[in-house]
Amino acid sequence: MLSTERIAKCACGMVTETFCAGCGEQLCNHCGSIEISSFDPKTIEVKYFCEKCRQDPKKNPWGTLYWEELASLYL
Repeated sequence: MLSTERIAKCACGMVTETFCAGCGEQLCNHCGSIEISSFDPKTIEVKYFCEKCRQDPKKNPWGTLYWEELASLYL
């Protein structure tokens, strides 16, 4: 019997179950980026972002506001 479910595919064609936390686009591990986005140090939350949403501070404040400043301390 054929399944009526759609198989979720990334833009590159890979089958995936991961979605961008900013826009909802389907992403594979190679096309998306993983960002830690948690305000509670006891609970770490991981989100996936497409390249566009990863650089948007309204959708991913940790990626643009915090990590770049932190990395600049070590360069």
